[in-house]
Amino acid sequence: MKSPKQGWFCVLSLLILPPLSLGTLEPDCVAITEWKQNETDCLEEIQLHMNETAGCKRLWDRLLCWPDANLGESFSFNCPGIIFHFTKESGKVKRSCTDQGWSDPSPPYSEACSIEDDISLDEVSFFSTIQTIYTVGYSISATTLAVAIFILLAFRRLRCSRNYIHVHLFVTFILKAMAIFIKDSVLLDSKGSDYCTYSTPECKISMVFLNFSTMANFMWLLVEAIYLNCLLLSSFSHGSKYYWWLVLFGWGKRFSKSTLLLIPLFGTHYIIFNFLPEYSHVGARLYLELCIGSFQGFAVAFLYCFLNQEVQAEVCRKWRGNNYEFMMPIRRRKTKWTMPSASGIKVTNLMFKN
Repeated sequence: MKSPKQGWFCVLSLLILPPLSLGTLEPDCVAITEWKQNETDCLEEIQLHMNETAGCKRLWDRLLCWPDANLGESFSFNCPGIIFHFTKESGKVKRSCTDQGWSDPSPPYSEACSIEDDISLDEVSFFSTIQTIYTVGYSISATTLAVAIFILLAFRRLRCSRNYIHVHLFVTFILKAMAIFIKDSVLLDSKGSDYCTYSTPECKISMVFLNFSTMANFMWLLVEAIYLNCLLLSSFSHGSKYYWWLVLFGWGKRFSKSTLLLIPLFGTHYIIFNFLPEYSHVGARLYLELCIGSFQGFAVAFLYCFLNQEVQAEVCRKWRGNNYEFMMPIRRRKTKWTMPSASGIKVTNLMFKN
């Protein structure tokens, strides 16, 4: 049965690993599958060669398969692959064949392979805290993005190709948040399940939806980058001899500052962790990918919508117009017909009564 720490790790790892191709397994499941296959092979060998050895018979001790041995014979093996996969500690375990059977492992697995027998409450709390933080982050992001979409589509003056691209990007962030919530409801509620063999229609659909929304989000980030690149190219279409002077000048401009904010927002941490081993700095990966990444949509909504001067001006104009109409006194209009004028046309006097 999976430990709480291992279960949380497998579920959270599904969020930070790139979409896997069909027919492949998550790395943790590869090690577990190999361990189960070793167990099956060893038990089959035990059944086939049960009465062929006078000394110590083949033994499966739930971690390693010890072969048939004569009295006084010893074997030494490296720590099993499943332990090395999770702890990265290399060590050797030795057993000897005695008159009383196989001796105990020397040194014990816990010492040779650095196995932790107990799961600390701090580790369980760590994963639970991360899950709470990214749930709050995706909730805030989805809410602010929905408001931003409404603003960009409600005002006619804001309807343009640039804002339509922003709206599509906002929708992908919302879809990604929804996929995370659906995945959590499917996987985290299945306590005690083996996540390597857990395969239900709900699980498959949730993971397909998560991978689709993640890839769509990356694609629309690419579209935003291409659009921004086109704007920059069109700005310098008249020549590049003043380019570096404009770059130096632009470092102090508001547009450049807002553009530079997009660099850490849209994936600097992906570049950093791309050159690190997959299982190094797992805690930092989880915090950056899940905790900070969950607030990406919130930051995008503020940068592209709420802090945009064009949007602010349009909202203020609409707000002031509504307030002006609301604050005007309500008047009753009374019509009085006068005598015809010299031109023969009746003159209508409008009398307002408060």
